[in-house]
Amino acid sequence: MLPQHVIEEGGYRVKGRKEGEHQALLADADALVAAGAFAIVLELVTPLVAREISHRIPIPTIGIGAGLTATDKYWSHRTCSACCRGSASSM
Repeated sequence: MLPQHVIEEGGYRVKGRKEGEHQALLADADALVAAGAFAIVLELVTPLVAREISHRIPIPTIGIGAGLTATDKYWSHRTCSACCRGSASSM
């Protein structure tokens, strides 16, 4: 997700649904690993893409709106509250 391009792209949308996008995301992940990245944030990509990248690369992935298959997930306060049915977080 590139917030600076959200207007050009017509709003926030999940990436990787089209085969070309899917393959480009895999290639980008490989390039980031080759460049020495220590982790990759997968934001607004399909769960399939998140799973493929997470299994393909040797570094952690952090999912934000990318399903449950990333190495770790980012949970906003709103998400945590909904999951805990309104109970206070112990974080």
